[in-house]
Amino acid sequence: MVMKGQKPSGRILCVLLFGLAILQGCENSPKRFVEQAEQKFEAGDYLGAITYYEQVSENFPKNQMADDALYWTGIIHHLFLKDDDKALQAFQKLTRDYPASPFTTDSQSYIALILERLQKTPQAIEAYEHLIEISPDIRVIQESHFKIGELYLEGGDLDQARNEWDALLKKYPSGVLADKALFGIASTFYIQGRCKEALNFLDRLINNHPESELAIDARFRAASCLEEEGHLQEALNLFREVAESYPNRLVVEKKIKALAE
Repeated sequence: MVMKGQKPSGRILCVLLFGLAILQGCENSPKRFVEQAEQKFEAGDYLGAITYYEQVSENFPKNQMADDALYWTGIIHHLFLKDDDKALQAFQKLTRDYPASPFTTDSQSYIALILERLQKTPQAIEAYEHLIEISPDIRVIQESHFKIGELYLEGGDLDQARNEWDALLKKYPSGVLADKALFGIASTFYIQGRCKEALNFLDRLINNHPESELAIDARFRAASCLEEEGHLQEALNLFREVAESYPNRLVVEKKIKALAE
């Protein structure tokens, strides 16, 4: 104990300095930075939150909170600051440096989504392919397969789009996206003028997924294929069946009138 008027001994001074160092260390600990980041975020200070999260990810890369900090840095940039380039950097660093993180799969999903939004199609396809490899979620895997097909279709590669959807159907024949895959394959054949092949997949959709939201479109497309193939009476009958349900009734009525005449 130090009496009033006495100077602390060298040993006591060391203890006091050591205690002060510990307190300062606690104030600058990863946990404290994360707490401050969360407070900033709750207050709507997103840039302030990122500043504290970056303190963790950059200065304490081996800490168990580093991947957490990177993830929320990416989320804030993407959803709140609308800066996809910086969000992409954060998510890519997380998936690269922390492959075992519980945030890795979600981060990879954001990477693919952002690359798609930035119209970097080849990189987006690679990102979705990697997501298929690492995701334990069957629905995410199916959605990624389907999205890859859409990206190929948008790029004009109908054959590759069809291959992707065909692979999805073979792997998940009763999957949640089976109807969309069937319609997508039929659409590629229809665009290429291969109506007979398109009809095969449209019939599968109509018969196997009658409750699908695409069933009406499939029936209209099938009627159009029959018309182009010269099966006019069959086409007319099918157009009449969908007349009440098809969104653009005027188009159907014109088809019916032309075929009836």
